[in-house]
Amino acid sequence: MRKIIKNAQIPFNGIMTKDNDVLIEDGIIKYVGQLKEKESKNNEIIDASNYYLIPGFIDCHGANGYDAYELKQMAIDYASRGVTGFYVTIGPESNQEYFRMFEECRKAFGSDYLGACFLGIHLEGPFLSLEKKGAMDEKKLRQVVTPEEVEELIDAGADVIKIITISPELEGAYEAINKFAEAGIVVSLGHSMATYKQAMRGIEEGATQVTHMYNAMRAYEHREPGIMGAAILSDDIYCELIMDCVHVSEEAMKILIKSKGTDKIMAVSDGDIKFGHDSSDRETEDYIIKDGAIYLKNGVLYGSTRDVADHFKTIIVKLGLGIPDAVKMTSTNCGTHMKIKKGKIEKGFDADFNFVDSSFKVRKTFISGQEIIL
Repeated sequence: MRKIIKNAQIPFNGIMTKDNDVLIEDGIIKYVGQLKEKESKNNEIIDASNYYLIPGFIDCHGANGYDAYELKQMAIDYASRGVTGFYVTIGPESNQEYFRMFEECRKAFGSDYLGACFLGIHLEGPFLSLEKKGAMDEKKLRQVVTPEEVEELIDAGADVIKIITISPELEGAYEAINKFAEAGIVVSLGHSMATYKQAMRGIEEGATQVTHMYNAMRAYEHREPGIMGAAILSDDIYCELIMDCVHVSEEAMKILIKSKGTDKIMAVSDGDIKFGHDSSDRETEDYIIKDGAIYLKNGVLYGSTRDVADHFKTIIVKLGLGIPDAVKMTSTNCGTHMKIKKGKIEKGFDADFNFVDSSFKVRKTFISGQEIIL
C-alpha cells in the first residue's frame, strides 16, 4: 500500500513550505505537493500536523564497530537518533585489518538489517601526517604512500570504501589522490600540515572534501593559509565540521558559514559508539568526557558524544540559522556530495525522513518509508 504524509511542513528551495502531501511508494518519494481528495483514497495516511518533516540526518564521519554485531548495533543506535544514513569511519590500521573490517561490513549489511542505512566506509587514514595525528596511533600511520598499497586498498575494498582522508603533503600522496578519485572514491584532505599550495595541488588531483575543518590541520595564517584557505577559496570543496561547540567554537563556525556558505558544509559527529550519547562529565580508565567532548588522558581531543541530531539543534538555537540551512548541513549537502538519492524530500529520493517538533527534537524516524520502532 502506498503512504501519504499529509499536512507536512518541509524545507524547499531555502524556505519552509506548508500543507504538503508526500506520496511514498516502494520506499521512494513519488510526489510532493497537494493531492486531490480522490488521489488520497485507499492509501495509508500519516498526519504530520504540528511537526516539521525533514530529511533524515546523514553522518559522513561517524563511528566504527569491531565486528558485524557491533556494526549492526551501530545502525540501530543511529536510527534511534534520527540518523538514517551513515559512513563507518575507520582510523589508521594495517591493510590486513582494513580487509577484515571490509568483510565485517559486508557481513553486517549484505542482507536485511534493522536501523540506519550503511552508505559505505570512510577510511580516516592511514596516510596521515605525524605532526597532525590528533588522537591517532602514530605507530599505524604511514608517511609514504606507495602505489602498491593504494592498489591493494582499491582492489580489496572498492565496493565499500566511499571516502578516504589523506594528508596531501606526504610522499606519493598526489598520485594516490588521483588513483582513489579515478576509482570513484571521494578524497578528503585532513590530519595535515599541508601548505596552501600543497592543498591546492591535492584538489587539482581530485580531492573534493576536507576532514573536520579546523581540527588536526595547519592553523590559518595570513602568510600561509594552508588547507583552510584552500577549502574556503575552492568553491567546489565540501567541509566536514564537528558542530559540538567544543571541537570548534560558535564564532569559528559562524566564520566558516559566512565565508563558505551553507551549501558546502557537512555536520559530522566524529563519534564513538562505546561512549553513547551521554554528554555528562565523567572519566573512564583511558578517557575523560567533558561538555560532551571525549579526551585522551593526555588532553588530546578524541571525539564527541554529540551527534548530527544535536548539531541540527545547535545550528538553529546557537548559530541562529533557520531549519532549511540546518537541513542542508545535516543531510542534503552530504547526499549531494556523495551523489546518493538521500537528503531531500523531493520526487525520486529515498523516503528517509524525521518528524521534528517545535523544540527541534526528533519524534519519529522513517527509513525507506517505514517508521523505525526500536
